Amino acid sequence: CVPYGHGGFSSKYKRSTSSLLPSTCDILATHEPPKNILDRCLSGEKAGSSSLRTAVENMKGLPPKLWVCGHIHEGRGAVRTTFGTQRDTRETLIVNASNANPGRANHLVYGPIVVDVSSKDEITDGSKKPIAQEKRTFRAQKREKQEGEQELLLAIDLGLRCGASLFDDTGKLLRYEQLRFADEEDLHKRAPELIDSWRNDINAENSIDSNGLEIKNILSYLAVEGGGHLFDAWESSLDSEDKKDIQLVSVRPEEWRSHLLTPKERASSRSCKEAARLIARQVVSDFGLMGDHKGRFKTDAAESVAMGYFMANHLGWIERKPLISRYSNGKVIVPR
Repeated sequence: CVPYGHGGFSSKYKRSTSSLLPSTCDILATHEPPKNILDRCLSGEKAGSSSLRTAVENMKGLPPKLWVCGHIHEGRGAVRTTFGTQRDTRETLIVNASNANPGRANHLVYGPIVVDVSSKDEITDGSKKPIAQEKRTFRAQKREKQEGEQELLLAIDLGLRCGASLFDDTGKLLRYEQLRFADEEDLHKRAPELIDSWRNDINAENSIDSNGLEIKNILSYLAVEGGGHLFDAWESSLDSEDKKDIQLVSVRPEEWRSHLLTPKERASSRSCKEAARLIARQVVSDFGLMGDHKGRFKTDAAESVAMGYFMANHLGWIERKPLISRYSNGKVIVPR
């Protein structure tokens, strides 16, 4: 339990935040919420604690399964996220249990939040109804497609040096690139611009369906691999009104790798990256509209293609068994 003032609001205790946390724990209770999670004030400012969040991200072991906090009354609710740690990570359920009125608190509005830790880590209140969650969503659910629409999935391999790939709901790979951002501020600025430009570029091509009608391309899913502060940049890129219907999906590396890579390929980080580059070549050859990839495949771009391919299959846009074509010796078949 970390008391008020030790999360960065009081400079007197700011340096001692990390020393108050163990190397790992299952349940963490703090007064302040972590920065950018359930911390939006009435003014719109996100006033969570950066030092608390950093301390959890730097834990030597696994981050907590449950993080209970308060302080920001407008942030009441629950959300699941993943914190990057030095060795490993797991999903953390964050519950802001604030029960006072918005703004300057002078009376109670809500009763207590009851956290029922079951085998499925479900969260319910006293009436057994799910607590409303923030916009952040971690599992893709099929969107109701309108006539004349074609849905798009933008897949991002997280980082300042990152990869991006774009798939449509017929399983076609429309575009992929290796990207580089100068710093976190540059990422926050350019992420929404990238979403707009890629979406506009596709719609500028004036695609026609089998009935001769113009197709309207709708970006329905933004899938991002990873978590932490850089994830927040992509999340905040969806704050504008014209992006409110885009569903944000967090994808763990082990999720897509377990579906696309063999156990031998998953044995080390190096072998994972090598396999991703080969798989990306196959996906570009089989599903891309731009011809076979020429030259060296940048790892970040390759991983975004592989992860996007996994998500397109998950959404039902691509149906192929097995997902990856291999020789009899298990090696990935790539175009020559």
